[in-house]
Amino acid sequence: PEALALRRLVIGETRRFPELGKIFYERAPRQTHLLLAEFVAHVQKRGLLPGVDPLRAAQHLTWLCMSGHYEMLLTGVIAEVSPVQVAADIDAALATFLRAYGRAG
Repeated sequence: PEALALRRLVIGETRRFPELGKIFYERAPRQTHLLLAEFVAHVQKRGLLPGVDPLRAAQHLTWLCMSGHYEMLLTGVIAEVSPVQVAADIDAALATFLRAYGRAG
């Protein structure tokens, strides 16, 4: 709930305070993308994903994970998500990611 509240606040205030959005992006989404990009690069070295831009792939995977119930939480359409729903969203995101990026070899 706190992360959702913070994201809502930042999105709502970024037009008036552009620096707020930049700071938030650098400290949260960008850090997540960089960590995930390291993982993608590691998976590539093991031959499990083709040679794609790890950062771009990380950004895509992040948004795929956030496209299901998370977006509904963010916009207030629903108030909570069960662990089963979270798992289903993640499974769908990973399946879509692997269809898009394919497997090497």
